[in-house]
Amino acid sequence: MASSPPMDRALINPLHDGAAADDSATEITAKSAQRVLRNFHVLAAAFSLNHGCVTALVALAASELGPSLGNTTLFVLYACYTLSAAFLSNGLVARLGAKRTLVLSLGLYCVYVASYAVAFFTPIDNVVIVGAAVGGVAAGCLWPAQGVFFARSAEAYADAASISQKAATALLGAHFSAAYLVGEVGMKLLASAFEPGGPLFVAYSCIAVGAALTVARFVDDVSGDTTPPPPFAESATAALRLFRRSALCRLLVPTNLCFGLAAAYLNGSFLSAVVAAGMGERAVGAVSAVVVASAALLALPLGRLGRALGTQRPVVALGGACFGLFGVATLIFSKETLGCWLASVGLAVVFGAGRATWEGNFKSSVADDFHDAATAAFANVTVQSGLASTLGFLLNRSLTPRAVATVVVACSVAAGSSQFVAARIRSEPRTTYAATDVV
Repeated sequence: MASSPPMDRALINPLHDGAAADDSATEITAKSAQRVLRNFHVLAAAFSLNHGCVTALVALAASELGPSLGNTTLFVLYACYTLSAAFLSNGLVARLGAKRTLVLSLGLYCVYVASYAVAFFTPIDNVVIVGAAVGGVAAGCLWPAQGVFFARSAEAYADAASISQKAATALLGAHFSAAYLVGEVGMKLLASAFEPGGPLFVAYSCIAVGAALTVARFVDDVSGDTTPPPPFAESATAALRLFRRSALCRLLVPTNLCFGLAAAYLNGSFLSAVVAAGMGERAVGAVSAVVVASAALLALPLGRLGRALGTQRPVVALGGACFGLFGVATLIFSKETLGCWLASVGLAVVFGAGRATWEGNFKSSVADDFHDAATAAFANVTVQSGLASTLGFLLNRSLTPRAVATVVVACSVAAGSSQFVAARIRSEPRTTYAATDVV
């Protein structure tokens, strides 16, 4: 970000002892910090509303479009997301810049959101598949661009406010997390406040477009160090190299597979076959919002538990068990038994606990295990979990719900076992990966 404009020395009375200059410099610095923070807040709010519309429609897809078309749409969405994240995202962000990539991705997200309205008001139902492909490409580029914008904003705020980089990152991270939570929960609750259908889809489209235009018009880009743009397939190449070299990286697969399949089973089967069938379509938004809210509320205590234990692995295994418990419940109890508020909300909280461990404890464990190869490790997390969800939506189309639930339970057992195997490997001397291994 450009430095603060120099103060006009001619405006300083030479009879003063310098206090006026110090006061003016302090005021300029404070205003600069406020501008950085306000710019980030606008981005966080608009980003959260736009993305919240997308996640709300992911939860509604199977109940609104039907199990077949709904799961096909989500399969295409996640497949394109995974391919975009692996082969397009980093190169695009480096070439276009963070803001322009954000505007482009948020704009393409609007195509996905609007496709639901088009499908509702016209006989062209399959337009949602095209929208899902466009939205998937957008999703793969959106998060890397957000990460770059976030990092540069934190650096600019640290300089302007004269605080440490760590403090600025923590502050902006907390602000973004709060906005993200409000946006996702709010958009999902909107589906419960109003009857799902054409008017709701139009409302989502207007919100998504308004949010994208807000970023384009009112958010300033934040400059940073310029480096030569990387190859477009950098993420995929880095992930594959680390996967081939590291047994610990290969042990990430069961946990990512468990999360991805469970999420696909929740959104593509449970919410439509159990929640919508038992309590009506308006209940889908509320139950899916409980998942997000419970994950947010449980993230801090579960994180503290991992730190208290000295390792995150038992908590990660507990998260896998939560996904397994979710699957077991759908195997033991009938749809009629689970299709009530008490049972559905209870299972949503259990699922939210699992999501909290994957988002928090699991990723903390990855950061600790691959401190020297973090970029490649998190590329593996993105690709593995994305492929798992893609597979999950395909299984929802091909297998019975009981069969998919059984697969989720089996993966939860594998996820827990992999944490204990990883703990034994991690107790051995850590392998240091050279920079050439991960780029």
